[in-house]
Amino acid sequence: MRKAQVFHSQHNTVHVVRYIGWVNYSIAPSLRQFFEVLLGKPQVTGIVFDLTRVLAIDSTNLGLLARTAVRFRERHATCPVLVTINEELRAFLRSMSFQDIFQLADENALSAEGEDVGLEIASRGNMLNTMLEAHRALADISDDNRERFAEVVMWLESEEEKRLPS
Repeated sequence: MRKAQVFHSQHNTVHVVRYIGWVNYSIAPSLRQFFEVLLGKPQVTGIVFDLTRVLAIDSTNLGLLARTAVRFRERHATCPVLVTINEELRAFLRSMSFQDIFQLADENALSAEGEDVGLEIASRGNMLNTMLEAHRALADISDDNRERFAEVVMWLESEEEKRLPS
């Protein structure tokens, strides 16, 4: 299995985030924190998520992408770009209504791998919270997704409640 890597580069006011390898939930809390900082910068006018070198990506990271896309669109009235050359992944993204929150593309004109985002392993609580937020974001995209992820969200909410002091 090829470990996930995530790189960031900036081209004027457009930021490119390139994912490489097997992208799973363990990196999501680090990425959530990175996206919070990125979205907080006033000079960000565009984001390109490049998935052209992804071998696999899980629902937590897809939810994190969705959450970031929705928040970006709220601030800028435009959708970020999501690039993939994998037709199966593109069809899967469409089945989850990602075309409603992203501009789907098959080519990234902005090159350069940029700097490593620096992925760290998070605490169980932070991981659980990130997974819950990500799956809620997926569920909020469409009615089909709401039904598709209802049990996952309910389970994550119950785990979150167990973690909190009474």
